[in-house]
Amino acid sequence: MNDKVTNVIKTENSFSITTQNNMVCSAKRLLFATGITDIMPTIDNFEDCWGITAVHCPYCHGYEARDKKTGILGNGEAAYHYAGLLQQLTNDITIYTNGKADFTEEQLEKFAKHKIAVIEDSLIKLKQSKGQAEALISRDGKAYLLEAVYHRAAFVQHTLLPQDLGCELDDHGYIKTDPMQKTNIPGIYACGDCTTPMRSVATAVATGNKAGAVINSDLAFEVF
Repeated sequence: MNDKVTNVIKTENSFSITTQNNMVCSAKRLLFATGITDIMPTIDNFEDCWGITAVHCPYCHGYEARDKKTGILGNGEAAYHYAGLLQQLTNDITIYTNGKADFTEEQLEKFAKHKIAVIEDSLIKLKQSKGQAEALISRDGKAYLLEAVYHRAAFVQHTLLPQDLGCELDDHGYIKTDPMQKTNIPGIYACGDCTTPMRSVATAVATGNKAGAVINSDLAFEVF
């Protein structure tokens, strides 16, 4: 059925669930596998390349982007962390801070050692063709050629329902779970991208598998 949950109310022993099509049902347990929504930087066309040549993770996309002219759109510790990982994959890295750079002297020395340039220009556009990045364009019209760009996007939870039910988020905005994928609210579990920065199919499947087994066990022993 193609429907969307719009409201969940916790009752004494279960949850009452209402959908967009006004269907009402109940469940003894809830599992949120709802993911997150990335927030794109205010750079024209960036979203058109997101997940193709504008990417968030060297482990997910680094092999495809190896040996390419690579940009890092970021600043501070996030950009430094990217640089340390990406220098294993390419010798052509430039950091674009999109404003005043914020690095320590030690970090700048590392960049110099590996010939990583830092560009502070304000950026307004990612020139691209069918998702293939070509250049970052500055406010004054300067074009910085590249073939791939890494960016740690801000994000929000894809749905506010877990928070509405009282589920706690960690300092980074992910739903807090224990090792068994349980949230702080009894009967509510969460798995996948909404719970961890390790955003991959393998992690989502593993945490979902664990949550499913724990939920089944809880339900089985509840009536045993």
